[in-house]
Amino acid sequence: MIDLLRELMKQESLVRVVVDTQVDEFYVRMVDGKIQQVGNDVIVVERPAISDERFKHNVANVRVAIPLARVAEVIYYDRVDSDPS
Repeated sequence: MIDLLRELMKQESLVRVVVDTQVDEFYVRMVDGKIQQVGNDVIVVERPAISDERFKHNVANVRVAIPLARVAEVIYYDRVDSDPS
């Protein structure tokens, strides 16, 4: 899985990481963005900041560190060129 995550990072593919929160009420959380770093036990995903984060922290993007043990699945999207030539 680490090799796939590193390949997605190199390709700058858009991903959706489904995280197991291990809490009964909200058992999964989804993080949409691009993988910025892949370690042995953690991945870092950069996502656009929500309006509250932009206002409070004056940032455009947020990086989220996710332990690999909590990753339930990774959905990734291949970009399709509009010009096939």
